[in-house]
Amino acid sequence: MKELSNADKFQIEAAEGWLMLGNPVEANEELEKISPENRRHPAALSVRWQVYAKQDAFCQVLRMQHSGSGLGITPSNDGKLIRVPLPPLTEERRKELSKICKKHGEDTKVVTRGFRRDANEELKKLQKDAKLTEDELRKAEGDTQKLTDQYIQKIDDVVKKKEHEIMEV
Repeated sequence: MKELSNADKFQIEAAEGWLMLGNPVEANEELEKISPENRRHPAALSVRWQVYAKQDAFCQVLRMQHSGSGLGITPSNDGKLIRVPLPPLTEERRKELSKICKKHGEDTKVVTRGFRRDANEELKKLQKDAKLTEDELRKAEGDTQKLTDQYIQKIDDVVKKKEHEIMEV
């Protein structure tokens, strides 16, 4: 993670000071002054969550959002920290998540094959415009196919690994 600039460190410290004084609105305003590339820095995110915890409205939104979800999630707020207890996954839910993972993998492979199709169409246009010979076209299509196969294998490996993680108890 990139080191924060002195100005951003100052803004975070100012936000923490406002939180200690019990003023989350001012703390939030200080956090908005942080440079955009550092707003996702762990130090900034930690203070931002503390602001949300102080405001308690965030916890109410979470409760409303999840009350009808059937997930059994009930956020709690002690004024310093928001806790969201997640119930353990059942085997049925793990299988469902595994199916979703496979579907995303298949969708990604379809997109990858679409890239191959687009590349081959461009190669054929180049050959039609006499910028590629027949041999060069065949070689380029072969290279495109090899690259596609490599990425499809990577997708399969990631999906397989994720399915294993999901099914682990």
